[in-house]
Amino acid sequence: MDWPLYQIKNGEQTAYLLGSIHIGEEAMYPFPNQLLQYIDESDELITEVPLAALMQSQSNASQEPPLLMDEFSSAQKSTLLAKIKDYGYTEKDLEGINRLGLLQLLQKQIMTANRVSNGVEFQMYAELQKHSDWKNTGFETFDEQMALLLKLSNEPANVDQWLAALPTLTAYQKETENLIQSYIEGNVSEQLSGMTPQVADRLLTLRNEKWLSQLIPKLENGDQPFVLVGAGHLPGEHGLIKQLEHAGYQVTKLTLEK
Repeated sequence: MDWPLYQIKNGEQTAYLLGSIHIGEEAMYPFPNQLLQYIDESDELITEVPLAALMQSQSNASQEPPLLMDEFSSAQKSTLLAKIKDYGYTEKDLEGINRLGLLQLLQKQIMTANRVSNGVEFQMYAELQKHSDWKNTGFETFDEQMALLLKLSNEPANVDQWLAALPTLTAYQKETENLIQSYIEGNVSEQLSGMTPQVADRLLTLRNEKWLSQLIPKLENGDQPFVLVGAGHLPGEHGLIKQLEHAGYQVTKLTLEK
């Protein structure tokens, strides 16, 4: 397991950045003791959303209008039903949900309970329960994150284009397996595969800018946080690694023994 863990250094100040994946395999764990020690020595654990809120909050975003049965024409519904047949869903499963709700249904067939429970955030939340002295904060709220996902789920706005982009069950399974394996091998750039520039800009770049506007003042204040965010936020010219380097910090990949 090649954890995408980076040390952020500026003089005597040391912080850490770990890229996560929201699903995983049991073989990835337990976390290396050294990784947990780094968190223990840090001032706070900063995640995308506070882990307690991520695990305990519920959202009705998948039921907000326009709903699929209202938005799609009869022909488009037929196309959709043909698409989701291999997933084991029927027209009844589409009642009362919007595009986000459908995407979540498809995810359920791929992101099994076992894979979700082996996601990095899920496992880190379990560690958080063992360490009452760990302070966990988030760059954004659960509601903010869900609002963004709702907007992105409606793109492209054109229904026919949106339907054409829905993956087959086989393609989705293969893509997910590749993402997990790439993460295990430390290839975080693979987390960006298949993402359009428009989605990458809103899902990654703009959020990175907002997060850095919170993180850099903490670093300038001498704080030493441990940052845990999706691995896709790390690579690339607009990724957190390059942006921290542009801000004058030395960012170094660390190797951990399990």
